[in-house]
Parts: sequence; C-alpha cells; structure tokens
Amino acid sequence: MLILTTFSMVPAVVSNATVAKPADGSFRRSGVKDPALKQQACQLYLEGMGMRAIGRVLNIHHQTVSRWLVQAAQAIPARPPETEACSFIEIDELCTFIAKKNLNVGSG
Repeated sequence: MLILTTFSMVPAVVSNATVAKPADGSFRRSGVKDPALKQQACQLYLEGMGMRAIGRVLNIHHQTVSRWLVQAAQAIPARPPETEACSFIEIDELCTFIAKKNLNVGSG
C-alpha cells in the first residue's frame, strides 16, 4: 500500500499486520511493523498531528500509535546530561534593567 503524507509528500510504504484468531479464542499478532513506520508516526506526532489522525494516515490503530509514543518517550533519558559547574555568572545587566524599569500604575 502506498500512502502520501501531507507533511512530507514522500511515499511511505505501509505493511499491514494481520491479527489471526486461533481456535482457542486468543489473539496473536502475525505481523511486525517496520521501524521506519514507528519513526514516521513519532515525527508526525511531534509535528502536531493527533494520534487518531496518524492512525488514519498510516493505516494503523490509534492505540498502536499511543504505545509507540510511550515506548519512544521511555527511551529518552529521564535527566539531561550533567553540565559543568559555572564558576562565574554576570548578572549586572539584569540588575541595571530592573532598577531602571518604571512602574507607572494608575491613570496618569
């Protein structure tokens, strides 16, 4: 299946995963989504597209999109890397600006 997205206008190949229901009544997944499709779903979400809209465009369920986004968020480190300690900070300009600021309140 070939889909053109409105954001990139680059053809994205979408493979449909099928769900088979065995005789015992339990469901299993028989297809695995392409990692490029997961990356495209994350990129569309970062561009401001909703999960249901992403599901419609990529022909996947919106809960799958939600699960992929949670997995991508968990892969990001919780804290940013430590930075070097600052030994000198200049705040003189900030103090001067605050001191010169006039607060005229009222009608004149």
